[in-house]
Amino acid sequence: MRPARIRAASVPAPGLARNARDPEIIDDQLSVMRVEDEQGQAIATVTNFPCHPEVLWNDNTVITSDFPHFLRERIEEAGGGVAIHFSADLGGMMTPDVPAHTFAEAQRMGERLATIALDALADASPLPVDRIGWWRREFEVPLANPLLEMAHQLGLIHRHMERRDGRTVIKTSAGLLTLGAMQMLAVPGEVLPRLGLKLRALLPGPYRFIIGLANDELGYILDPSEFHAPEDYFDPGDAYEESMSIGPDMGTALYDAARSLIEETRREGCI
Repeated sequence: MRPARIRAASVPAPGLARNARDPEIIDDQLSVMRVEDEQGQAIATVTNFPCHPEVLWNDNTVITSDFPHFLRERIEEAGGGVAIHFSADLGGMMTPDVPAHTFAEAQRMGERLATIALDALADASPLPVDRIGWWRREFEVPLANPLLEMAHQLGLIHRHMERRDGRTVIKTSAGLLTLGAMQMLAVPGEVLPRLGLKLRALLPGPYRFIIGLANDELGYILDPSEFHAPEDYFDPGDAYEESMSIGPDMGTALYDAARSLIEETRREGCI
C-alpha cells in the first residue's frame, strides 16, 4: 500500500510527564503523523512523546508496554490504522507525572495522549508525500566511562570498540528520515531534554520527531553544559545519568552529526 499523503501535528501535552533530574527543563511535545492511502484511509499513525513508559513501578510483575499500550489501542479503535509509538528525548529522567503507579493511571495517561493526538490530526490538513528520504551518519565517540570500560573488558558488553591513541573509541550513527514536511531524527540512546530541545530546533519542521533508542543504545546522552562526571562511578549520587553515559563528548558528537545530516538533506533539496 503506497502512502499518498500524510497528516501531521506537533502539539504540547502538558501535565503528563516531569523531569525528575531537572524539573525546569521539560520537553512536552507530542508529535503525531497519520499516513493515508489515495482514498484517504489511514495506513498507520505514529506518535512520539518524551517520557519513559514507566507508570507501572517496581512492584509490577506483568510484562507490559505501559501507557503506550492504551495510547495505541485508542488510536486503532478510532480508525487510525496500525498505531506505532516511539519514545523521544526521555532521558533525564522524563517520567510519568502520575499520582499512583497503577494500570488505571497507565490507561489514563495513554488515553489522554491519544485524545490529544487525535484532536490534533482532526485539525490537520492533508499534505502530499512528494519526497521520501533516508540518510545515515556514522560518527565516533571516545569512551570515558570506567564502568562501561570495565564491563567491556569483562565481556559483559559485546560490541566492536577500537583502541586508538591510548583510548577506547566507539563508532555509532544517527539517522534522518524525511517524509514530505515531516522529519524524524533517530538518535542512538536516551537524550536528555535540554539537548533534545536543541536537536528539535535544528530540524526545519514544521513536523519534528526525535526517535530515541534508535540505531544503538549508548545510555544517556547529555548536553555538555550539564555533564558533571561523578567522583565515584560506583556511587554517582545525583550524577546517575553521567554514570550511564559514554562520556562528556557524546552530546556534542551527536549534535554535530545531526547538523551534518540536515545540511546534506538541504543540499539535496529534500527539506
